[in-house]
Amino acid sequence: MKKNMKAYSFLLTVCLLLALVVPQHAVGYADAVSIFDDEIQIFSKCLTTGEETTQSFGGAQNALSYSSSSTPITSVDPVYPSWMTEEVDTGGIGISPFTIIGNDDRTRVTNTAAFPFCAIVHVETTWPNGEVANGSGFMWTDRVVITAGHVVYDSSRGGWAKSIRVWPGRDGTTIRSGPHNGWWAHAGGGFVSSGKQDEDYGVIELSTAPDVGAFGMSVESNSTLNSLFVTVAGYPSPVPTGQTARTMWQHSGNTTSPTTSKIFYPIDTTTGQSGSPVYKSGSYAVGIHAHGTGGTGTSANNNSGVRITQDLFNWFMTFK
Repeated sequence: MKKNMKAYSFLLTVCLLLALVVPQHAVGYADAVSIFDDEIQIFSKCLTTGEETTQSFGGAQNALSYSSSSTPITSVDPVYPSWMTEEVDTGGIGISPFTIIGNDDRTRVTNTAAFPFCAIVHVETTWPNGEVANGSGFMWTDRVVITAGHVVYDSSRGGWAKSIRVWPGRDGTTIRSGPHNGWWAHAGGGFVSSGKQDEDYGVIELSTAPDVGAFGMSVESNSTLNSLFVTVAGYPSPVPTGQTARTMWQHSGNTTSPTTSKIFYPIDTTTGQSGSPVYKSGSYAVGIHAHGTGGTGTSANNNSGVRITQDLFNWFMTFK
């Protein structure tokens, strides 16, 4: 009996030690070793009252932990406008510099009333220093726009935006909806406090709700994001020479060499397209366009966006 008890105690000790040192695996993904993020911090400001807040969010598994899954790790479907049921087959001063890679291969979107283009918004930000700048974004709910952090916060222009207006599906002087005024603005804490590019994401809460539908979203694996066909569509400012101002332009290509928090693509963009959705077939956003070429390695010849990680996805879902 004593020998059995000793053997049982020894086995129990071994099991406990293994539980501490052996990495846990994500449920449903046998090839995915779990990596846990630190909490992300969100800074926010009410554009009507001036109230500022901070919140911590996260601790979920980072999308990078799913090294070779061929299906989305997590996803939510797009929402079509009430007046339609099917998706179209997509086949001034700008905010932040971006890059044309080789020839400018962007094409103008002329049918901005069709989904998903009607859910892409032209953003006009008025800054405390008096400048008015143009950016882009995409609808996430009927009153929430996802964009780049520097569309709502810019330390060089006085910090938080003084006011924000958005027009979904705008086509030059053809206004389909809006302007809709921003009520609350949110941005990644690391971007607000220190300009960290990895946290250059933002959210605009609107005071009114346009009926234009909303994008879906998916968290993708490294292997998928190493060669995923995506589109970036938004509002360049200025537009290509000889074209109408405040019109939507798009270009598509394959992603390459993702990092834990960014995705890269040789897709042409210029100023004003900050905050544009980086989306795959089916209108699922996998990133937020935010930066141009620069530096060394992958970023030297590719534009880039903030990657939709599991933590970021979870935070966006709190607005649903």
